[in-house]
Amino acid sequence: MTSSDNNHESIFRIDLEWTRNLKSIKFYNRVIGWQKRAIGAQIWLGSDEKYSSNALCGTVNSDLVQTFACDLPGRYIFMTLMNFMKLEAFGTCKNCPAHSISPISSSGITACRCSAGYTGADGGTCIQCKNNHYKAGLGPAPCTTCPTDTVSPAGSIINTICQCSAGYTGTATCAPCVAGSYKTAPGSHACSPCPTKSYNADTPELHTARTTCTACPTDSSPNADSSACVCNSGYTGTTVCTACAAGTYKTSATGCTPCAAGKYSPSAGANTVTTCLSCQTNSNSPAGSDTFLASLYNGGYGGTKLCEASPLGTHRPAPDSGLRSAV
Repeated sequence: MTSSDNNHESIFRIDLEWTRNLKSIKFYNRVIGWQKRAIGAQIWLGSDEKYSSNALCGTVNSDLVQTFACDLPGRYIFMTLMNFMKLEAFGTCKNCPAHSISPISSSGITACRCSAGYTGADGGTCIQCKNNHYKAGLGPAPCTTCPTDTVSPAGSIINTICQCSAGYTGTATCAPCVAGSYKTAPGSHACSPCPTKSYNADTPELHTARTTCTACPTDSSPNADSSACVCNSGYTGTTVCTACAAGTYKTSATGCTPCAAGKYSPSAGANTVTTCLSCQTNSNSPAGSDTFLASLYNGGYGGTKLCEASPLGTHRPAPDSGLRSAV
C-alpha cells in the first residue's frame, strides 16, 4: 500500500500485522536501464506509522539485488521508492511459549497451542494439569479429572494413565480392597492378603499398607472375611480371650457350653464335646461338672470311686444322701 509523509514523499508501506523480528530485507531492483532511479531510496523498519520515526534499515544503490541486514523488530516496512521489482523480508523464528507447539511455517504466536498435559489460551502461558487430571489433545481445553478412586501424576496426557488408588484395584472400574487385604501403590494389580493371624477392617482407607493389618490377640484368629478377630475354639471373650473353664467346652464362635448332666470335664480350654467324660456306672453329675468327684451316687449305690450296691440291710434313697437302715 502507499502513504504520504509530511513532506509529501511517495512511500511504499508493507504492514506485517504485528511486530516481528526481521533478520534481513532483500531488495530487487528493476531491470537494466531503471537501476539508477533507485539510487538513494531508503528502507525503514519499525512499528510507527510515520516512516521517518522508525529505524533506517538501508539505502539502495544501483545493484539489481541487494540484501540489508537489519536485525530489527517492527510491524511496518517502508520504502521511499514506488518503482521496484520486489522486497523480501526474512524474519527470525521465535520459540513458542513453554509447553506449546505450532505447525511448520506458523506466522503468529496464536498458532502456538498448549501441548497435551497442559492447558491455557493459544499463544499464552500453558499450565500443567494437576495431579489426578489429564488432557489428551492440543489447545486451550481444560484438564479432565480422573475417574473416582483413581490417581495420575501431574501433566498426564491420557485417561489410561489414571490408575486405581492405593487401597483399590481394578481395570475399567476401581473397587476397594476387601477386608483382610491391602494395596500400597496405584495400579490395576491385585490386593495382597494380610499376613496370617492378622486382620483389617472393611474400610478402604485402612487398606493402603501392610501396616494396616493388625495382629490378632493371643488365642484368637481372623473371622471368615478377616475384618475382625474372634476367640479360638476353647476360648471366649471380647477384647481378651480366656480359656473356657473346666466342665465346659467351645467349638465355634458361641460361648462356652457346659458338659451335659452325667458328664464331667477336668480340662480348661476344651474345644470339643468329646472332652466331656461320662460319670462312673451307677453315678450321675450336674451339668458343667469339672471332676468325677462331683459325681453323685445313684440311689441304692454307694462307694468312693466306683458305685457299689449298698450293704445288706441299708439303702440310699437319693443320690449321695447317706445310708439308711433297711428296717
